[in-house]
Amino acid sequence: MFNTNHSTTHQKKPPKSVLIEPEFTPINIIMDVTFFSRKFGVMVFMNSLTDTVIYHQIVKTEKAVYYKIAINKLREKGYKIQSITCDGKRGLLKDLFDTPIQLCHFHQVAMVIRNVADRLK
Repeated sequence: MFNTNHSTTHQKKPPKSVLIEPEFTPINIIMDVTFFSRKFGVMVFMNSLTDTVIYHQIVKTEKAVYYKIAINKLREKGYKIQSITCDGKRGLLKDLFDTPIQLCHFHQVAMVIRNVADRLK
């Protein structure tokens, strides 16, 4: 009737696509900023489970907003943040109430020494 061949009109239907839920990769983050000059620093996030750098950014200052942006980017990529080890940045700790946070050992010891020294004066 329309001059089409049989194979054109009876093509196989494509398989239905299946929605695949995103896989969440669990990570434990160790994060800090290291400054190499007054206005040049590198913020680095490492996954302590694999000892790999999962995020880095050049920064001029150490602000809580940079940490928040980085954490949001990691969550968007499908990472499930199980814990964070950091230097205790004040503005950051209160905003991450759903994630366990640990102060790094160096900063824990420094804080204790500072408080003990203040009391001895």
